[in-house]
Amino acid sequence: MAKQTFQDIVPPEKEKTIRKIPLSREKTDNTEEERSGRIRLARTLAGGWKGGGPDKQLNFSRKNKFLGLGVLVVFLILLFGIFGRSGAEVQITPRQISHNFDLSLIANREGENLSFEILQIKREAEKSVEAQGEEMVERKASGEIVIYNKHSTNPQTLIRNTRFETPAGLIYRIEESVTVPGMTEKGGEKNPGQIRVKVYADEPGEKHNIGLTDFTIPGFKGLPQYENFFARSATPITGGFVGRMKKVDDQTLKTVREEIRSTLEKTLKETAIEDSNDEFIILTESLEIRFSSLPEQESGNNMVKIRESGEISGIKINKKELEKVLVESALGNRDETEIKIPNLKKLVYKITDPKEFHSLSGLSSVVFEIKGTASLAWQINPLTIQGELAGKKQRDLKDILSKFQAVEQATATVKPFWKRSFPSNPKKIDILIKEQI
Repeated sequence: MAKQTFQDIVPPEKEKTIRKIPLSREKTDNTEEERSGRIRLARTLAGGWKGGGPDKQLNFSRKNKFLGLGVLVVFLILLFGIFGRSGAEVQITPRQISHNFDLSLIANREGENLSFEILQIKREAEKSVEAQGEEMVERKASGEIVIYNKHSTNPQTLIRNTRFETPAGLIYRIEESVTVPGMTEKGGEKNPGQIRVKVYADEPGEKHNIGLTDFTIPGFKGLPQYENFFARSATPITGGFVGRMKKVDDQTLKTVREEIRSTLEKTLKETAIEDSNDEFIILTESLEIRFSSLPEQESGNNMVKIRESGEISGIKINKKELEKVLVESALGNRDETEIKIPNLKKLVYKITDPKEFHSLSGLSSVVFEIKGTASLAWQINPLTIQGELAGKKQRDLKDILSKFQAVEQATATVKPFWKRSFPSNPKKIDILIKEQI
């Protein structure tokens, strides 16, 4: 019996391998493409390699996404512009005309048609300089008081050196004559005349340095005026001194005081214009600046403080009343539409009476001329226009605004463009008014 070997039981088919199993071509191609894509993407990430089938497809896909997103954003913006901002805008040119004025007007202190007030602004300034020795000083205290006249409607003149007495018996005097205005009556109420003045102690020394208090006028004792003329402190009374103190030479003192006054003058004029800018017209002819030298003070480290006080006064006309008088003079009877004169300050003002101003505080009336070409500008109330247009047809704009004499021209835009009526909500109607000059 033939010997059977191990090789005999191995089937010949076992020699076949999996490499010999035919694979479909489609499956092979896909495998290569996927392999190629992974490689290229990896290289692209590593070295910025460009090109190749799969990369182009990837970039093209991203570009499409960005492009689509951009188109969508632009579309949304346009959509918001068309639908999101509904409302209306009305541009209005107010009525404005020019008129030449050459008038003489009277303003009264208590006038109802055209009145004036007295401008009074006071400032102090100082500068420290090195002392140049010492001297014996005897100085009187000084301060300001307001004198009242409740006696009659007639002004009362008080002569130089008129005495004013405190409840403690201290005496102070005025160094110049003053006229206290008479009482006035407005609306059934009596108002005492008053004037602010500077007083000096009757003798030097610190005893007369006092705070706020009341004063009587000893010269009126035994007369009806004694009870009805009185004064009250406007400032503390200070500066009284007797003794030795540091000093500067006369030339230095004069030079420094002139420098301080020059600075004060500029400050006072600027302040007067700022304070009266909105409500008053200042008659510049009436402006007057008065300076007074305040006592020097020791300021330590061998220095002396030199001080000056300045006060500017003048006549200021009520601006609103003046506009009304001028508009009525130019137009006569008219409706109640407010009319302003933007260039009112550029007209020429000249005081004709009084010729000189001895005391502005006693002035009851002033006559002045006014000349120049004024611009009369009608005023528009945007809220009224908004209310009239709300919910109305756009084609009715002309008829609606023709009721307003203040409107010279107007154009309107309603959004979105196919709307033919103004929004029913007045707040959605923007009123743009052209600036008047």
